[in-house]
Amino acid sequence: MKSRLLRPVTVLATLAMCGTGLVLGVAPAQADPGTVEALQGAECPPNITQGSTNTWCVDTLQYALQTLGFTLQMDGQFGPQTVAAVKWVQTKAHLQSSSVGIDGQVGPVTKAWLVHFVENRSIDLGQGCGLGLVAWPNSGSGTAQATISEYDTSGNDHCTGYLERSTDGGKNWNTVSSEHTESGTQSVTTYAYADNSGELDKVCGQSVSTTLVNGGCTDAF
Repeated sequence: MKSRLLRPVTVLATLAMCGTGLVLGVAPAQADPGTVEALQGAECPPNITQGSTNTWCVDTLQYALQTLGFTLQMDGQFGPQTVAAVKWVQTKAHLQSSSVGIDGQVGPVTKAWLVHFVENRSIDLGQGCGLGLVAWPNSGSGTAQATISEYDTSGNDHCTGYLERSTDGGKNWNTVSSEHTESGTQSVTTYAYADNSGELDKVCGQSVSTTLVNGGCTDAF
């Protein structure tokens, strides 16, 4: 079963991204940002671009991008930093599908990939064992961290995780970290490593569960 991004205190960050809209949508009355799926709804314009005045949709975009590791303020302003972050996401998506353009505009295709990335940032391996990946992108280079969480109070299960990387668009993968095992009620962030726009990274693992989601790996980012 797919779950939201695991967020231990050690990996929390203020993350955000900007969006602009040539066609203005009508923002909901609430001030809080919506979920990433809301970007695909009627409240937001089909194409959010730099300079958008729909602050709710831009806030929602920025909030979604926070979960992907972007250290941008959620201010409802689609400016240059947000454009750079959108292009980073598009670059990662383009490695996996040539249909994704890298133009800094958040149209239907980019929105779909944002949903895909945000909704699959972590997985539950079963038996109280979860894996998560935080990319911390930074306009071409930065660090990434994998998170292994043990949240079963029985202490009878074990979670083992490791990082994998591809430099050819996901055709071939290499393990780029040692394995780390959690048992009991622990939550640990491990595996800081270099991450750039030409690479895809994912965290894989195993537990005592016989059924692993996505083959036991997060989606690549």
